[in-house]
Amino acid sequence: MMDNAVAHRLMLQARNFRAQRVAYPMTVDVIVPVYNQFHVVAPCINSAIASSSLNDFELIVIDDGSTEQKVIKYLQYERDRGNITLLTNDSNMGFTRTVNRGMQLNPDRDVVLLNSDTLVYGDWATRLGATALSGADIATVNPLTNGSHISGYPHRISSKNMNIGLDYLELDNLAKERNSGASAYVHATVGFCMYIRRKCIESIGLFDDKHFPAGYGEESDFCARARKAGWRHKIDGGVHVAHLENQSFGDRKRLLMERMSRKITELHPDYARYDKHFDVTDPVRPLRTGLDLARLRRLLAGKRELTVQSIDRRATAAAQGPSLAYRPLDQTVSFAVDEGLHLPNLPRYILPRDMLRLNADMEYLGVERLGCATPAELARLQATVAPRSMETGLRPQLVIQAQQSADRMRSG
Repeated sequence: MMDNAVAHRLMLQARNFRAQRVAYPMTVDVIVPVYNQFHVVAPCINSAIASSSLNDFELIVIDDGSTEQKVIKYLQYERDRGNITLLTNDSNMGFTRTVNRGMQLNPDRDVVLLNSDTLVYGDWATRLGATALSGADIATVNPLTNGSHISGYPHRISSKNMNIGLDYLELDNLAKERNSGASAYVHATVGFCMYIRRKCIESIGLFDDKHFPAGYGEESDFCARARKAGWRHKIDGGVHVAHLENQSFGDRKRLLMERMSRKITELHPDYARYDKHFDVTDPVRPLRTGLDLARLRRLLAGKRELTVQSIDRRATAAAQGPSLAYRPLDQTVSFAVDEGLHLPNLPRYILPRDMLRLNADMEYLGVERLGCATPAELARLQATVAPRSMETGLRPQLVIQAQQSADRMRSG
């Protein structure tokens, strides 16, 4: 559970953030179901209020029978200030019935379901909406997230509480800068931050609150029903939403997951096949790769040269800061970075096949020179990257690092 100091920092971060307002063609309902847990609810709602997408959505908070007076008073305060539309359930109805209530409030609007343990920044909802509207058959959209979801980052599974050296706002900014307009089709999305097209709701109905009254599984069932009706689902690589995972359901998560899995299999026997195909193909990896490259560019901080380590097929490149590992036997080049940086999605290049991609990535990173240790290593890499049959050569200049050092010493 997040301690009070972290909660306070996140609240201040959300309150202090202001971004440029962006126009959007419609009003969208952002629905936040709440049940107690002030320490995550307040930062979540504050971040949504502070975001520049506020011009484009109505923030609808539904109190599902909270008993914490601090939560109740806080929600009333934000309602009285005109920041939220507040609905209050007479008794605890459960997650699914609560969000269904919200989705029926304005039947002409798209909706975003937002867990009360998330943090959003900038024009996040506008960006999600642009992806949702990019195709007539798109039903739902998820952003990237730090949680262990289908759109998890940096690892596909379990990235919770991982320190990657950036706060959530910085990560969202990098996602927007590097992955703007980039998305991936998936077989389902997750309800932590889920943009849903109204036309899809009209087509297949609301969430199934009979089989999934408490949450977990209701969005998987919805996506399966939508897929059978011809709709598709996407991950938006240009948005990152923080999820302080497990806060929404606490210790009940494992039991709910087990029940959900059994029920999904019963209702949708082919669901496991789609899960397996997702695991094999990993369609979200290019989006994670883009964000890894953006973080690496930030780490390089304007550095124009990367060291190239020539190693055999089985060896591991020595840790000496970000560098490139060249494997002559495989004719591959890959990034060598400290595991503690958590950059597991950086690309591997097969040469000379991937020359254009390598050149494009080096240009994005700002790398102009690749430094080899000896003339022999330089010649071997040169032969790999510039065969006579290739019209496109390596764009960064190959140099010998030892010679460069000697030249600098003589000039000094």
